[in-house]
Amino acid sequence: MLKRIILFSIALTAALGLHAQGIPNGSFWFDGMDMYKANVLPVGLIQLSTTNSGQKVTFELTPLPGSSGQYTMFNPADINDEKIDDFVMQVEEDGREMLVVYRDNKIYKLFEKTDKSFHEIVFERWLPTVDGKFMATSPDGQIVHAVIADWTVTVDGEDCPFQAVTRPNGHPFDVLNILTGPVKGVWYLARTVDGFNAYRSEIGEDGGIKIVEEKPWVLTWEDPDEPRWSFLSTEFVIPTFYKKSTLTLMRNTIQAMHGYVFTDRKLNKYFTAQPWYKPVANNGSIHLNFIEQMNIARLLAEESKPDAERRMVTEEEPGGKKK
Repeated sequence: MLKRIILFSIALTAALGLHAQGIPNGSFWFDGMDMYKANVLPVGLIQLSTTNSGQKVTFELTPLPGSSGQYTMFNPADINDEKIDDFVMQVEEDGREMLVVYRDNKIYKLFEKTDKSFHEIVFERWLPTVDGKFMATSPDGQIVHAVIADWTVTVDGEDCPFQAVTRPNGHPFDVLNILTGPVKGVWYLARTVDGFNAYRSEIGEDGGIKIVEEKPWVLTWEDPDEPRWSFLSTEFVIPTFYKKSTLTLMRNTIQAMHGYVFTDRKLNKYFTAQPWYKPVANNGSIHLNFIEQMNIARLLAEESKPDAERRMVTEEEPGGKKK
């Protein structure tokens, strides 16, 4: 199995034109949720350790003999404490250095090397996922138009600055604390396929979020110039929160942004109806950047997981009803 993974990964790496670098002692690596620090031991073993989640988690990387930038990795969080040696390839493209972790021929995890603080990179990744132009419908049918961008919610032309609300480990809740204006207050944003359900909430004494109004405002994407998932071209996705049908839509949106012409009737009908979609004459002329290619691979991997393993899905139906 490991041999097949290695051959698959080398082929992908060659196609992307990537090249390996060493893992410096003391360097920092971000996996989308936590920051890890590298500790290179004298025996050659490399430990990536974090305490961001409240407890110490360590991944152990062992260099493959006769290779450069290739490792096996022991994941201590594997189910039933079963030791599974994942394959890791260190790559660099478009100025971003990554550790790409493969399991069963699929991208399982990504670590990105960074010189930024945990706070900086967390918010750099999070903000693009909430930014956009939305039609907001209240529970009683009131409609306003909202633009979320640059730490500001603009509601029907009125700028309302907001702050993020963070967990004890410094990672943001999907919560906007809007400081002024007609929608002033704390709002929890639950993901939907085309926007968010925004629940009026409050911050508890323990720092947790409590929803105080059961019926949400429904935020529906309405930007004619770009799709709901446009950030997938510039930021690495965390796919665990979304339903499989949405993962499929996200994955195909990446190609649609480049004008890919779909032979699948359902996809062709959906994207042809989008005002931002501009089909190309030849799909062979399309070039996806490194982040887009990695995101497609990660979304495919998440789609293939059994439902029993997808315990972190939080996506809701518009209006608050879950499937």
